[in-house]
Amino acid sequence: MLTARELATLLAALRHWQQTYSETDIPSLITAWPQFAADAPLSSAEIDTLCARLNQLCGCESPGPFCCGIPGILAMLADFRVRLIEMGAAGRLLINGEIENVLPMEDAEALEKANPITPDSKVRLEQAKTTERHDAIVKNALKSSLVCLMILGGEHDLTESINRLGGGK
Repeated sequence: MLTARELATLLAALRHWQQTYSETDIPSLITAWPQFAADAPLSSAEIDTLCARLNQLCGCESPGPFCCGIPGILAMLADFRVRLIEMGAAGRLLINGEIENVLPMEDAEALEKANPITPDSKVRLEQAKTTERHDAIVKNALKSSLVCLMILGGEHDLTESINRLGGGK
């Protein structure tokens, strides 16, 4: 017998599958997933029937006061995807256990000073302020540990700051 947690996860997976794939995807799913070598995947209507049967066991898809059940799980999955984008590459590496820690290299004050958006909403880059910002990032990196992995956007070139402050290391 499945636990309520296992049933809720199973129902969430079924509903996610149902929302992700359509009837026209079935031939490619049969090819891609060895589980379907003998039997084709369930249709959307068949998933509804199976979910109704599973709900008789747990009532997991009945929304509760804290958006529980499948609607809550699907909402959390959608929110999780947005948060992954916000975390960026470093956050995903941390979640996957590929790195041990993520520290901000940015200096809030230097970032604010280097902000190229003027009060009248125009863009004005000031090289001296950008250099200060890059210097602050490099100083934080040099303080962090023996080895520092930094993931930067394409607009960051810390070469001059690294050469000046870190002796090119």
